[in-house]
Amino acid sequence: MLLDPVKRGVIGRFNRILKQRLARDLAEFDFRYSNRAGLGITDNMRADEAVRGVVGKRLTYRQPRKAA
Repeated sequence: MLLDPVKRGVIGRFNRILKQRLARDLAEFDFRYSNRAGLGITDNMRADEAVRGVVGKRLTYRQPRKAA
């Protein structure tokens, strides 16, 4: 059941889940649960899958404010 790893993660890693980040945190738990060692997935396979999910996305930053 997916709820047990979520409960453990909230207690151990996140300490709390904020409403603004709920979707992102649940997506991370889903990825971890779906790509766990119990299903025969190795660390290398998990890393490859994570990199495949990044393709086509870019990290953007806010533009810096101009000095007055």
